[in-house]
Formats: sequence, C-alpha cells, structure tokens
Amino acid sequence: MTLPDLVKQQTKIPKPAARLLTWLCKPEFIEEIIGDLHEYQEELKDFSGWKRRLFFWFHVFNFLKPWSLKKLSGSQKLNQYGMFKNYFKTSKRNLRKNALFTGLNTVG
Repeated sequence: MTLPDLVKQQTKIPKPAARLLTWLCKPEFIEEIIGDLHEYQEELKDFSGWKRRLFFWFHVFNFLKPWSLKKLSGSQKLNQYGMFKNYFKTSKRNLRKNALFTGLNTVG
C-alpha cells in the first residue's frame, strides 16, 4: 500500500506525519505504525487542541526507534580499514602541523 492510499484510508493522520514516517521507517512497518497512530489519535480526542497535537507528535517521534528505521543508503560503513585510515590521516595532519616538535621527538 502506498502513502496516498494509507493517508486516504486513515484521513485523520496529518500528511506531514505520514510523510515523515514513510521517509524514515521500513516499508513493512508503515501500515502498522499509521494504524497505531490512528488509534492514539482516537484516544486523544478528550484533550484540547494543542495538547492533542503535542501528544500526537510525541507518539510519531516515539515510533522512530532503531528497529523501525530504514538503512541509510550512501552512508559509510565503519570497519577496521576505515578506522586505520582515519588514524593515519589524523597522524599525518598533526605531523605537518607540528613539524618542529615531531622532528625533535624523532631525533631525541
């Protein structure tokens, strides 16, 4: 089910919340999360306008847990090669920056 279908089906969910969840959450969890938000919104009918919106957005951000987030494409995977590469870059920069101090320590 696509985002427009879900939003049409559950008309009370604000579109920005549905877009945010669709953008950040795994596709297999979106329908369940939007259904849960719809239930929360029904429970929040007793509150005033600003409290209802505040609690609703609290629940939206509460669903952004590590297990429900998509893997970000293009992010650098950390491994030992990357770690050592970073160490050597930092060492090289510090050696250039403090050349006199490095030379004295090496000679000593």
